[in-house]
Amino acid sequence: MTAAVAIPPSMPFPQLDAAVERVKSHAREFAQLGLDERIALMERVYRGYAEIAEESVRLACAAKGIDFGSPLAGEERLAGPVITVRNFRLTLEALIEVKKYGAPRVDPKWIRDLPDVRLAIQIYPANGIDKALLAKHTGEVHLQPGITRENLKEHQAVFYRKPHGGKLCLVLGAGNVNSIPPTDVIYKMFVEGTACVLKMNPVNAYVGPLIERAFAPLVARGFFAVVYGEVAESVHLCEHPQVDEIHITGSDKTHDAIVWGTGPDGAARRAKNTPRLTKDITSELGNISPVIVVPGPWDTASLDFQARSVAGMVTNNASFNCNSAKLLLTSKGWDGRGRFLDGVSAHLASGPMRQAYYPGAQERWKAFTDGRAHV
Repeated sequence: MTAAVAIPPSMPFPQLDAAVERVKSHAREFAQLGLDERIALMERVYRGYAEIAEESVRLACAAKGIDFGSPLAGEERLAGPVITVRNFRLTLEALIEVKKYGAPRVDPKWIRDLPDVRLAIQIYPANGIDKALLAKHTGEVHLQPGITRENLKEHQAVFYRKPHGGKLCLVLGAGNVNSIPPTDVIYKMFVEGTACVLKMNPVNAYVGPLIERAFAPLVARGFFAVVYGEVAESVHLCEHPQVDEIHITGSDKTHDAIVWGTGPDGAARRAKNTPRLTKDITSELGNISPVIVVPGPWDTASLDFQARSVAGMVTNNASFNCNSAKLLLTSKGWDGRGRFLDGVSAHLASGPMRQAYYPGAQERWKAFTDGRAHV
């Protein structure tokens, strides 16, 4: 981290406890809010985040060693406020449709049958702007068995059909992409109806005070809080008796430490399928993302376009994305293989050098490259 970015200090356990207890004491009230009030709160948070967008980009650039006036600042706009504000707008629109129709509207034209009898619903593009932004791209949700056209609505907006009595979710926010913590919280609060405590990752804790400002209407009523700390604080919060459920974005190692524990005891619990923590946990974890190149008669322009695309998958956010391209699979006998690999290398070399801002990156690089002459 650079000196220009202020990192909120870790909170003492009593301060963490007070935050959890305050939000938990208002969880039932939040769950019982009417749709009009919920829509009004969502609209205020949506507008509040737009107001802190520019400042959040400046802080992210400073933290990651990016010149705010350079093209790379565009990455921080896109991965931060652009995605966040769009997500909030779509959530607001969905809530309005829940009020009007009982559930977000699904046009019958968006539904198709899959070969295994399940249904698929196209959710992207949803409008002309989507089509212009990502031409020829589509996004679908594949539904679980048993959901039909006739009962689809019963499986939408479930919290609004069968509200619970009030729950508290601990959200362990991602440290690499600044849109993830606030959008995770909004989903838990406005889709599932849970009050939330967001524990910022130390890597991007600098954006926490801005999230607090944007979420001020929720903070003021005790429905939401932001807290700060390292591993010990995370463990304390996960084990807190008033935390009903946990959502984590991070690594598989962090997830396993929470669920099973560490060392030989953790391995034994995993082998016996006896988790140390039995709360409901949802997670979005990193991986080794493969890029598979299908051989064929690629023309020069297409080959170069895809080589540039792969290079972008690697370099975006200094490669600290949970889905950054990490494994390239090509056909050994493909006559375009050499040209494609040369193109990837050339585009990687032509990009600006990034700062390896994520903790432990230097050590992981050394462990990966030591003793490997061809790396």
